[in-house]
Amino acid sequence: MPRRGSYLRDIYLARKPDVYFVPEQADGSYDGAISRHYPEYCDWLCNVLSRVSRGTVFLVGAGVCGKLYCEAIRRAGSIAIDIGSTFDLWAARFSRPYMQTNGIRDYYLRRLARLDIEPAVVRAAAEVYAKEGDNLATLRVIQLGRKKYPLVPEFF
Repeated sequence: MPRRGSYLRDIYLARKPDVYFVPEQADGSYDGAISRHYPEYCDWLCNVLSRVSRGTVFLVGAGVCGKLYCEAIRRAGSIAIDIGSTFDLWAARFSRPYMQTNGIRDYYLRRLARLDIEPAVVRAAAEVYAKEGDNLATLRVIQLGRKKYPLVPEFF
């Protein structure tokens, strides 16, 4: 029997992912303290990606330059999936107009209510909303914690 957590590594030869961060100003702004995304960093990363191992899967999110990265990955015989601003959502950065904060939070709060989760996860969600100053979302998460875990004192 494979060791716990080793299934993907043992069966599919999965390894720790390589991560290439793009500069924050990928939208075209420029901060002289860091390399510009285009053309300097973009050219460098396209060159690196053109030599990746065949069959490697990449998640890409880098605006217009991301399309160039996807093409370099494709030409190297690998797979690129451009998930774009989904990376922002995963980082709780609501960077697009269609990422209406309340709608997204309502969705996550509904999911949180349906999941079988530990009290620590509920507490962490409440802390995130409290730090952002969203008192209504904080209260809703605490109420959820009270409902799911009526005997856990930290929700009172």
